[in-house]
Amino acid sequence: MFKKIIAVALFISQMACQDSIVNPDNSYEGIFQSFWEIMDERYVFFEEKNVDWDKVYSDWLPVFKEIKTDSAAVAAFDSIIRIVNDAHVWVRSNNGERAEMFSDDRFFLVFWKIYKRYGYSKIREGVRYHTAQLPGSVAYLRVLPLLEVVNYNQLELEGYDYTNGLIIDLRDCTGGFETGYKICGIFYSGIKTLTYSQTKSGKAHNAFTKPEPLRLKGTGLVPDDIPLVVLINGNTYSMGHGIATIINDLTNCVIVGEPTSGGGGSIFEVFLPGGWSFSYTATRSINLSGQLTEKGLSPDVFIPVSRSFYDEVHSQTGEDPQLEKALEIININ
Repeated sequence: MFKKIIAVALFISQMACQDSIVNPDNSYEGIFQSFWEIMDERYVFFEEKNVDWDKVYSDWLPVFKEIKTDSAAVAAFDSIIRIVNDAHVWVRSNNGERAEMFSDDRFFLVFWKIYKRYGYSKIREGVRYHTAQLPGSVAYLRVLPLLEVVNYNQLELEGYDYTNGLIIDLRDCTGGFETGYKICGIFYSGIKTLTYSQTKSGKAHNAFTKPEPLRLKGTGLVPDDIPLVVLINGNTYSMGHGIATIINDLTNCVIVGEPTSGGGGSIFEVFLPGGWSFSYTATRSINLSGQLTEKGLSPDVFIPVSRSFYDEVHSQTGEDPQLEKALEIININ
């Protein structure tokens, strides 16, 4: 099956940047101390990820005191980020080297082969999304990474026949922008709360503001009685994960595939001494049931895809058991 892909160089829900050098010491020790202090005051998931941040300081400060090169510092930060276990956290040196979560065994679906194998027609490539017609009066909407602006006039789902159902494909959607959540508006009319977010209210690791709702106006393009199936996998992260969570909360959809890798929150980028910078998760996303979404969304119907299947079958033929299960569910309905 997919391993949880928290290690992709991901795009994020919302990014900001500020000049936030804690101390002007541009030694490797000073860079580490600035990084540690900013994270200590502002990072939002220490408790959820069971990170002893004080121990990180005591363990790694001596290491940074001895570091002599950028590459060694990046390698040290890479180890720290693995302790944090958050793909929204990365550190970039002044020469562009980057410490981040990664996975050597991640793999991505070959969508053009899927389209060809399963008879997709009327394929339209919008700005960071695809729409298509599938046989049996089923329509298809795929959300790509970096979705930012949703033009409902160009979406044109009304040009498709989805009498029997609509498949929303969020697999391999590794992130984007909070404005991408607007695509969820096709499933409801009027103004609705889609999700909640929290930010830090103080320096303590558990000091947060009250949850603030994100409310957006919907178009109601898709009628309530249309069967919906949402496809997710381990590469569904950040914005992709957020859209899946929102659709799951607002509709009667069936979620098919593998658990998302979470990424529930937006990030902030900060400058460090010596031209270094880093990003951290600055907000916590909470679903309509009041639960944090950072740990990911589990499917209603679990259909794993192994690396061997990907290498030996899918990448060659486009065979897609998750899509096949979605079509089976729609036909049963």
